[in-house]
Amino acid sequence: MHNFRHNHIYLIELFCPLNELNRREAVREGKRPGQTHLQYFLTAGRWICDLTLDSSLVQTKIWLV
Repeated sequence: MHNFRHNHIYLIELFCPLNELNRREAVREGKRPGQTHLQYFLTAGRWICDLTLDSSLVQTKIWLV
């Protein structure tokens, strides 16, 4: 097992506001309505991150590759 104590480790959060997630959920096929809302509250704000990136500030098609 690799020892990480001599390496710098960063926690990076990819964030998106709930209203934008709901909008994206509504236009994507195969998504059960309300699924985004439930998953958002399981993950949002749970960790203190070194960097947070807001995916609502860039074009959606970049992130949905």
